[in-house]
Amino acid sequence: SSSYFLVHQLGGVAVGLIAFAIAAKFDAQKLHDWAWPIMWFTIATMTAVLVLPGRIAPTIHGSRRFLFGASFQPSEFGKLAVVVWVAMLIVKKGHSLRRLTKGLVPFLIVIGVLDVLAALEPDLSVAMLYTLLMAVLLFVGGARMGHFIALAAMCLPITLTKIEKWRYAVSRLSAFFHPGDAPDAVNFQLKQSLIAVGSG
Repeated sequence: SSSYFLVHQLGGVAVGLIAFAIAAKFDAQKLHDWAWPIMWFTIATMTAVLVLPGRIAPTIHGSRRFLFGASFQPSEFGKLAVVVWVAMLIVKKGHSLRRLTKGLVPFLIVIGVLDVLAALEPDLSVAMLYTLLMAVLLFVGGARMGHFIALAAMCLPITLTKIEKWRYAVSRLSAFFHPGDAPDAVNFQLKQSLIAVGSG
């Protein structure tokens, strides 16, 4: 049916609006006790994606991101886990959040584990999103930005050295900055979006 994708997307919007309405009325404080179980569940399932056999965790288009066919993607659930867990720890630490060892390091260790698991799938965009979510919440929570700047300065040379090993990531960046020169396999979606905009 020509309306299949429209109906499918509208169904997703309806489910999202219902979930949004429920979440808006939900007492976020009740998630405090669930923060660690949610985080442990995320780490366990993202590890399972990498170590379980293909029948349970299949390889799809060169990456392993799903469990039980394509019915569950742990890295998507991880977005909720990052928000809930980081928010819980910010409230718990209070003023000690501004200290490096007792404030920032525990966040970097746990979210770093998620980043590594996501990068091994590989899904670098999700790994970067986890870090961005953590940084935004820590900024709102009152963490010292000087710590972030210093750590970013130390990690940048390593990142630039390692990124050459992830050729597909380099290709994506190249396609973004020079869409006309990139092969169709890399910038197909970008070209289609430009065609759609140009067609009105």
